[in-house]
Amino acid sequence: MRKIAPVLCVLFILASAGDDVGLVIIREIQPVTGTDWLVLEGDDILASGATTLGELLADIPGVWINESGTPGGLVTASIRGSAANQVLVLVDGIPINQAANGTADLSAIPLSELERIEIRRGVASSHYGGGAMGGVVNLVTKTGGGDAGELTLGLGSA
Repeated sequence: MRKIAPVLCVLFILASAGDDVGLVIIREIQPVTGTDWLVLEGDDILASGATTLGELLADIPGVWINESGTPGGLVTASIRGSAANQVLVLVDGIPINQAANGTADLSAIPLSELERIEIRRGVASSHYGGGAMGGVVNLVTKTGGGDAGELTLGLGSA
């Protein structure tokens, strides 16, 4: 709270000045530290041989993946016996869990776009809120760096 208080005071002074003031917040994502976190870097992701995020997470001890329906359908994660709605999934620090049921669909996140995966196995609700009773999966994406792009197209029958 000590670090936030001066910032809030400055924002209050700017807001009460009466002029139109634009505010730009730049946030840099810092890697997590501590023994509670398992961090998979880009090299680890490539070395795993997994083709989907669900396949990669299924190989991690304490993480259980549920694939519903046909291939490409809903994929959710459970950590250490928790329900899927008790696992908070973040993309660059922003929650992607659905408001209706609290789960996050991992099937639409391509591994090729991930720079790092940070996994907290166990209760993290004191820091992240009630949605993190089972744990946290933070997916850090690669930063853009050029004009190159990738298009993946699939066609066929199940």
